[in-house]
Amino acid sequence: MLAGQKAGSDRSLVALLVAQALSSFNHSMLRSALLTLVSFRGLAAFGLGPEATIAVSTLVIVLPYIFLSLPAGRMADRFARARVVRATMALDIVVLALGAAALGMGDGALLLVAMLLGGIQAALLGPAKYAILPDLSKPGALISSNGWMSASNTLAILLGMVLGNILVLDAAGFRALIVGGVVLAGIGCALSLVIKGEAAKDATLPLGPATLLADYRALAAKLRDTPLIVWPMIGSCWFWFQGTIWTALMPLYVAQAGQPAHHVSFMLLASSAGVALGALCASRLVGRFQPLPLALALIPLIVLPGFDFWLMSIVPGAQATPRAAFDLFILSAGSGFYLVPLSAAIQRLTPAQERARFIGISHTLSGLSMCAAGLAILFYPAAGLSVTDIYLLVALSTGVVAAFCLFQTLGSFRRAAISHLAL
Repeated sequence: MLAGQKAGSDRSLVALLVAQALSSFNHSMLRSALLTLVSFRGLAAFGLGPEATIAVSTLVIVLPYIFLSLPAGRMADRFARARVVRATMALDIVVLALGAAALGMGDGALLLVAMLLGGIQAALLGPAKYAILPDLSKPGALISSNGWMSASNTLAILLGMVLGNILVLDAAGFRALIVGGVVLAGIGCALSLVIKGEAAKDATLPLGPATLLADYRALAAKLRDTPLIVWPMIGSCWFWFQGTIWTALMPLYVAQAGQPAHHVSFMLLASSAGVALGALCASRLVGRFQPLPLALALIPLIVLPGFDFWLMSIVPGAQATPRAAFDLFILSAGSGFYLVPLSAAIQRLTPAQERARFIGISHTLSGLSMCAAGLAILFYPAAGLSVTDIYLLVALSTGVVAAFCLFQTLGSFRRAAISHLAL
């Protein structure tokens, strides 16, 4: 009986990892196709210029996280989480079908609508997929499961970006992109049917508009009443803040360095691969070392690559894509490493019946942090800073924030009398 339950849990975990990766891949491929068509084929939406269209495409992805993550968390506590995952994966078929229709008609406005629906789907899926992860993980394997989820999600996003860019400009590839997205969404939906989870954590939880508004008002109180997760929340928000700055400014960095435009993809490849490697390393190493050595090791791993970026900008002729890509790979590996135990802490240090709502809080705050990064990008030239100046400042602050949050987070497990086997 126990062997059967264990095998079922393993199948459910693999199905969840693959299904959510397919969803991320499809959304990333759709957005990459849009950005490529806007930049190279003059695709327009709502009469907006290229820059405005790109900005709107970012907003339609981020805003659902800000406004829907808390309601999604309440929904994932109210209903069985496996059921929520299956419902959102079914919605993904609608997203990709609408996106395929928009691409086929060359309708930029409809493509933005499809991306907005994709942002809504991702925001609704997030709390459920992270809240169900502890139920599907073996004892002592929660950090490992988070590492695999983070790595698979990152690699899926990377592959979607690359293939969306390549396929949309090729006639045969364009047809493959339109059909393939819908097929993959169907596969993800079928895989979600394999996921077996526990019953609803709180089947009596109300879902009316008044209760949803109350969740926003109670956000600060929940964090105050659960102090152990404050630092994991801060660290998670900072990960998305600094990641948004690095990726959004990368095309400008490459252009100012006098490198060809296709080097941007090379740099993003290095960043994504670094995050994935860091996440997998965290799944293997966090339980084997004390918090202080791990935290201290992160500082040079993140700070020194950022310093080298800045150094190349002040040394004539020093800027080179391979060197910059290596720096970005190492820095991203450090960032990916520290995010994994923070995610595990939010899952483990919150009450099981409220876990999805706390994850919703985390996603809401992360969405706000990405918006804050956008404002920082908008106003940094007014402070007289260059791209490499802002990179250096972000790297310095990230090294300190990452080390402190990781140290505090791993210490929280011990203060809560949770052994490393509980991870």
